[in-house]
Amino acid sequence: LIESIGVVCAFAVVRKMTASPSSAVGLLSSVEEEEEADNSSGSTCRSSSSSASLRLGLLADIQYAPIDDGFSYGGTPRYYRHALDAAERASLDLESQGNIDAVLNLGDTIDGQCVNHDPLSCLQRVLSVLTDNYVSGPIHHTYGNHELYSMDRSTLFPQIHSHDNEQDVGYYSTILNKQWKLIVLDSYDISLLKQSKDKRDLAHEILSENNPNYKLGMENSPEGLEGLERRFVAFGGGIDTPQLNWLRQTLEEARNDGQYVLIMSHQPIMPESSHPVCLVWNYQDVMDILDDYSDIVAMHLSGHAHSGGYGRSDNGIHYRVMEAILESPPPICTYGILNIINSNKSIQIQGFGNCKSATYSLDHLRQQPLQTDDNHNDNDATNSHPLIL
Repeated sequence: LIESIGVVCAFAVVRKMTASPSSAVGLLSSVEEEEEADNSSGSTCRSSSSSASLRLGLLADIQYAPIDDGFSYGGTPRYYRHALDAAERASLDLESQGNIDAVLNLGDTIDGQCVNHDPLSCLQRVLSVLTDNYVSGPIHHTYGNHELYSMDRSTLFPQIHSHDNEQDVGYYSTILNKQWKLIVLDSYDISLLKQSKDKRDLAHEILSENNPNYKLGMENSPEGLEGLERRFVAFGGGIDTPQLNWLRQTLEEARNDGQYVLIMSHQPIMPESSHPVCLVWNYQDVMDILDDYSDIVAMHLSGHAHSGGYGRSDNGIHYRVMEAILESPPPICTYGILNIINSNKSIQIQGFGNCKSATYSLDHLRQQPLQTDDNHNDNDATNSHPLIL
């Protein structure tokens, strides 16, 4: 059962870091890509220093399990034990940088097959590796479908959420520095996976209405569905009205406070950034809200689609899907460093292992002076890791 419900979007994602002209206005002037990520040979996990006003480590889909290597349903190799070693090496490198402000972990920290191997112990093993080696700042987590295959939310949330959350929900916001806020969305708010009865009933209704396979006992199959309708599978989820209202309120507060915003969730939101089967069920509801605040929302970051992806909305918001740690063979460790560069008003993602490097223009953000964080020197931004078109 776990193997059957553990289908992850990598089996269908063959998209590279591209977007159609119709979905990415000004794409050529807004995104510059390297042809290969740093250290693609996998010989080391070291990175070069980059001057920026905010620097974040990026991890996605570690999916550690104490089992032998295997394959996705599409035949992609998965390196379950090496994932723990790769997470350790990535966190060590992020710490060695000396100026990484925080680390964002985009979910699926463990694999669903941990259900047979003491899943809480598996999760704590990964979290310990991360926190023992990266100590310079906080690690902000979201969660994915694989954690929920293995444990209840009441067990999971205290492990990954350090913020105060009286409502015991999976979404929250936090301050990254004096000008940047992070909003973490719970893309399994409406879900069949370890959710309350009301939420499960709503998920049941959505899947029954949109996927005929669901009533036939093939809840994770998109067979027969076309286009974006393929997103209605049981290993996906949606965002309920209270969270949507909270998102709008939090963005309004950020605008009033003069803050820019980064968003993260496990599942992708923008269709052009991912295969449809990976998308949040009600992605359009989320995008509509973000578009209303495109003057302050710089980028949405996600995992789930293991091959990565990219798209840009008509209002300029970037949607980046990060490549999975799980599917990098030894000795490769896949992760990224996000740099906000004030001098040319851009976000640089410096990729390692199989993570693509790219530069994203922030020309859509409202015009106001970008403040330089006291811990970083933005005068040398031109010396940061080179990225070419």
